[in-house]
Amino acid sequence: MENVQIVAYNENIFNIPADVNESLLKDKQVAVGINPVLRYKEGTNAVGCQMRVVYTLEGRQVMDYAAVVTVLVGGWNEMLKKVTDGKEIVAASKEAWVKAIDFVRGIICANANKTGNVAVARMMLPNVDIDKFLENVSIEKLS
Repeated sequence: MENVQIVAYNENIFNIPADVNESLLKDKQVAVGINPVLRYKEGTNAVGCQMRVVYTLEGRQVMDYAAVVTVLVGGWNEMLKKVTDGKEIVAASKEAWVKAIDFVRGIICANANKTGNVAVARMMLPNVDIDKFLENVSIEKLS
């Protein structure tokens, strides 16, 4: 797809438990989970990249973030007229997800800094193997 641009976002959750701090996280490996849902409807070039990102340490949640990033994808509506297979639709959303993940990476860092949790801010959302990521994207067609 060409011409991919973030046009809006709606944050639903940003939570870091009060006892999560530098000493808890220092020199620890935090696991990252992302639950992605592609939300779209016919008649528009806008798609919603919905993500829930959870950082866990030894089975304990240390950060929870959820948002929908609205991305304008040039040619999306025309593509939907030709493609109906879910895997192809997800594949066509690749550049939207790249932009959305990068955006969310920055937002998590900014939110953590804003709340005074520099330890979480330093744990930047890692680089994502986008092809493997796309295998886990669910689709929600809106009416």
